[in-house]
Amino acid sequence: STPESGHTDRVRAVQVEGANVQQAIAWALDADADLALGLAANFGWHWYTTMQAVLAWRILTTALAQADSAPAEAVARARALAGLVGVLAGHGDEAEALSELALPIEEEIGDPVRLGWYCFLRASQRVFSSQATEAVAWLDRAQCWFDQAGDDHGLAAVDYQRGVAAGFLGDLDEARRLLQRARDASRRNGNHMTLMAALARLGEVAERDRRPDDAYAAWDELRTLAGAAGVPALVTLGAAGMALVRIDTGDAGAATRLADEAMAASRDGFSPVIGGYVLAAWGVVQAAYGDRLAGAERVEEAAGLFSRVGYHGGAAECWWRLSRVNARRGDNGDALRCAEQAVACAERGDDLVVRGQARAQLEEARKLAS
Repeated sequence: STPESGHTDRVRAVQVEGANVQQAIAWALDADADLALGLAANFGWHWYTTMQAVLAWRILTTALAQADSAPAEAVARARALAGLVGVLAGHGDEAEALSELALPIEEEIGDPVRLGWYCFLRASQRVFSSQATEAVAWLDRAQCWFDQAGDDHGLAAVDYQRGVAAGFLGDLDEARRLLQRARDASRRNGNHMTLMAALARLGEVAERDRRPDDAYAAWDELRTLAGAAGVPALVTLGAAGMALVRIDTGDAGAATRLADEAMAASRDGFSPVIGGYVLAAWGVVQAAYGDRLAGAERVEEAAGLFSRVGYHGGAAECWWRLSRVNARRGDNGDALRCAEQAVACAERGDDLVVRGQARAQLEEARKLAS
């Protein structure tokens, strides 16, 4: 599995053989650790894009610890991928160290495509840590390498991640333009994994831009494509995103149905970010329309999960959404408490849109509590 092998047919084939792949790597760890590392490095990208960060971190770090004479190319790739999935799995400091160790090897190899993907992975780390400004600096480096190599897929991936960063930094028009360009390029070249990533972020940007129909359409297409590719984590994410849109439009029935679907499909092995979105969607729906106490507990659980993995923008969104629900229910004290938590989380990252939403909700909550 490589960054280029993202067509739904290929992804589904790897998903179907997932248990056999893991069994083969387990055997290789006992018989030939260098071979195990090569296999783990090859499948690491697949595990990342299919949101299996916990699995990827466990296998990649185990193989890296046991291999002692693996090819430099495999070692560098495994370290870089472990660095990214480690951030997603909540192992920030250790993950950052592995990423740093990969760079001198990649520089010695000197392959512009490999260097481009290395820089892209470092940018992705920064995005998931709500550090959009630092992400842009890494994307500038990635674009230089992909331009040199003439790598269209790499350039589309850079567009995608630049769009994410622009959305965090408050330029929603530029975010939409870049993400649509990445979406269209990924459709043309058949890379459905990058297409799905772009759709998820287009849904997010449309929500922030108050375009609920566009947001719902993007999440719906993501869910459909993920189903075709056999990627349950992204099917679940799509359903959660659709539920949040329906919450915002006041459609209690659809919001409840979609949130229940996402919760029923969620699995322990998914990346914590996916689990957080599912808990947040189900919790906000319940807090607004059903079991208020259970819903609030799930939203706070989601916020804690996001905070532990460094996704401060996600944590802030959980808190401001719960504050808004509490305000609508007339619980002004809890609305104020949650809004204060939202602002505290938002200040820890540079997601300017979420920061603005949190501050606006705090101002509203203070008015209601006075």
